[in-house]
Amino acid sequence: MKKTIPIIISILMIFGFFSFISIFFETGRNSQSVIIEIRHGAVASEVSNSLFENKIIRNRIIFSLAVKSLGLEDKIQAGSYDFDKYSTLFDVLLKLKNAKIREIAPVEVVFPEGVSIYKMGSILEKNKVKCFEEFRGLTETNLVKAKARDFFFLRLVNSDSFEGVLFPDTYIFNTDISFAALADLMLKRFNQVIWVYWQENRKKAKLSFYQTLILASIIEKEAAIDSERPVISSVFYNRLKMGMALAADPTIKYVLADPTKKVYIKQLKIDSPYNTYKYKGLPPSPICNPGLSSFKAAMFPSETNYIYFVARKDGSHIFSTSWRGHQKARLLAR
Repeated sequence: MKKTIPIIISILMIFGFFSFISIFFETGRNSQSVIIEIRHGAVASEVSNSLFENKIIRNRIIFSLAVKSLGLEDKIQAGSYDFDKYSTLFDVLLKLKNAKIREIAPVEVVFPEGVSIYKMGSILEKNKVKCFEEFRGLTETNLVKAKARDFFFLRLVNSDSFEGVLFPDTYIFNTDISFAALADLMLKRFNQVIWVYWQENRKKAKLSFYQTLILASIIEKEAAIDSERPVISSVFYNRLKMGMALAADPTIKYVLADPTKKVYIKQLKIDSPYNTYKYKGLPPSPICNPGLSSFKAAMFPSETNYIYFVARKDGSHIFSTSWRGHQKARLLAR
C-alpha cells in the first residue's frame, strides 16, 4: 500500500500538470477572426470581459490568473488586436504580452467642395473610419470655443457648429483617428487656404469674415460652373442691398431631415432661420463647407444688376434683372 501512494501522487501530479498545460492550448469559440480595440488605461478585467464576450477566451477567471502570473495586469498596450479564429489562450496571451497590435493602413478620403458635416460623416462611414458618428456631432459642440485658442478665425464664428470651417480636400489618415484629430487636420487646411486668402484681401471685403463664409456656402451649393460663381454672388449681393429675401433653395434643403432634389411649395413654409424665403438676410451659419473658389466669389462678386437666376438642365444658369424676364427664363430652362 505504501508503495502505491507515491505512484498515485505522481500520476495525479502528471495529470494536473498536463491539465494545466492543456488550459493554455484550449481554443476560443470564435468561428472567425475578431478585431478587439483595447483603449488606453483599460484594466485586465475590462480586457478579459471584451475577449470573453467576443468568444476569444472561454474562462475569464483563468485568463485573469494567467495575466497576473505573467505580470501583464497593467502592461497590456492599447491598440487594435486581430485574433484569428479559434485562437488558443497561449496565442492570446502571447499576442498581448508582445503587443502585436494590428497595423492599420491609412486611407485616402476625399471630401468634395460643398459637402456638409453630416455627409462628411457618411463618407467616413463608407471608408470605415471609426469616428464617423462622433464627427457628425461637430454641428453642435463646445469644441468651437476650445479650438479658438489654436485657430483665431474660430473666434469670429458665431455658432457652436464647425460647419463651413472644415476645409473640403483630400486627406490621408488612419481609420482609428479620433474625430477631434480629424477636425484639427481640416481646420489647419482651412487656416492655410481660406483664412490666408481672407487675411490678404479683407480690406476689400464687403461683408464680415463669417458673413462671407456663409454666403460662400450658399454659392457653393448653387453653382455648378466655376465662371458663374461671381455672377451668382452678385445676385445675392443685389438682393441683400435691396432688402429682398435671398430665396435660396439649398438653405431649405439644409434643414430638411430627408431633403428632396426639388424644393416644393409646402417646404417653403418651414419655420427656420435657414429658410431664406421666409427670413431676409443670411442664414445664421454656413450650410456646407465651401471651397476657395466660392469664397473668392463671395468676397468679390461680379458687377451686375441681376436679381434672379434659374438653372438649366446642364447645371448652367439664366440670369435676369426683372421678374418678367425671370419667368421667361424659367420657360427656356425647362
